[in-house]
Amino acid sequence: YKCVLLTGATGFLGIHILKELVDRKIKIYCLVRDEKRLEKQIEYYFGKLDTSGVFCVKGNIEENFLGLSEEVYNDLTKEVDGVFHIAANVNHAGDYSVLEKTNVIGTKNIIDFSVSANAVLHHTSTVSVHGAATVLQKYSKAEFSEDVLDIGQHYWNNVYIHSKYCAEEAVLLARKQISQSLQQAIQIFLSHIFRIQRLKRDVEAAVIQQESVFCIFFNQNFPRSIESQSVGCPRNRCQRLSMHYSTQANDNQE
Repeated sequence: YKCVLLTGATGFLGIHILKELVDRKIKIYCLVRDEKRLEKQIEYYFGKLDTSGVFCVKGNIEENFLGLSEEVYNDLTKEVDGVFHIAANVNHAGDYSVLEKTNVIGTKNIIDFSVSANAVLHHTSTVSVHGAATVLQKYSKAEFSEDVLDIGQHYWNNVYIHSKYCAEEAVLLARKQISQSLQQAIQIFLSHIFRIQRLKRDVEAAVIQQESVFCIFFNQNFPRSIESQSVGCPRNRCQRLSMHYSTQANDNQE
């Protein structure tokens, strides 16, 4: 990629994907609501980072044109060739309509941008959409892959899973609709879904996830040897695998 749009850059995974992109000398537009918060996150996790190729764009994925002026939006679609959509509301309780705004409507707005830009969309989802051990399952041994979503899980039993399920559904539907269009057939494979497990501190860094009650609890009460055996994916492994498969997908497309 030469230029990407990144959402969710102030989050735990997003800030580390940002660093991976910076290390690859890729120009990055970060869609943020608070530029100062991004600066604080960079300082907290990395101390110093070369941000000469990082540009903040104040916006909101929940709004039309991503909360940008039509001129700025159109300018970005002419320059961006890859989109990393990581922003999400990760609350597992609350009003579904609140999560829907960010996780479903926000994703649909990102899809619209990606299509307008003819950019590869890398959509970050969650393994929770499988529903195992969280919601009722109709088919306990069903095949579950990037191209398979509905395996009979009662996703509506959990507001977070419900919203992320519908977000993936939107990505898959857009992929299908675009692939059926002869005029835009080139975009058949230009969207990819990454289902992420719960992230935890990696084995290399001493810095824990900021604002995470779960991580703070582990940090204060258990040694790293115990945390390393807990359920979840080390952040550094997830970060590198995400970037590896994202760049590999782009190379295959070219």
